[in-house]
Amino acid sequence: MAATSKDLIFLMLKTAHGLLRVVISGKGLARVEFCPKKSLLKNSPENVGSVAAEWIQEIRNRAAGKSPKMKLPLDLHGTPFQKAVWRALCKIPHGEVRSYQEIAESIGKPRAVRAVANACGANRIGILVPCHRVIHKDGKLGGYYWGPKRKRQLLEQEGVLLPLTSS
Repeated sequence: MAATSKDLIFLMLKTAHGLLRVVISGKGLARVEFCPKKSLLKNSPENVGSVAAEWIQEIRNRAAGKSPKMKLPLDLHGTPFQKAVWRALCKIPHGEVRSYQEIAESIGKPRAVRAVANACGANRIGILVPCHRVIHKDGKLGGYYWGPKRKRQLLEQEGVLLPLTSS
């Protein structure tokens, strides 16, 4: 059964990288995405229960570049292929990167490099499903749904050294 807007908690968090829109469903975190400053605030983090408050603190910590302290429940919505890619992304340790090629190989689809890149672009649970940790095999930054500048900032914050070029 699909969740209705009554079943969801919507809130906004300020981070050093911009506003994050967080959507919590009955199954877990359904969206964590950077958004424009003019987005409507539905709830404030102070108006959520204690479990959700712990999740919010964990999201804030990760947005600040800190290592994960707890596993958060994710409510992933995508194709089976996308979900396989996203699970592989979640295995990339904090402060490390992988190439699109390495992700494709890790899910048993070594020729699906472009499809992996597209799955990264379809990810709407930013920071928690760390698509920012995927770069080109030549070491260049590659794309990021929320922009290459933000991707570079997130990686640098995690201590990843990148080349000066971003294409």
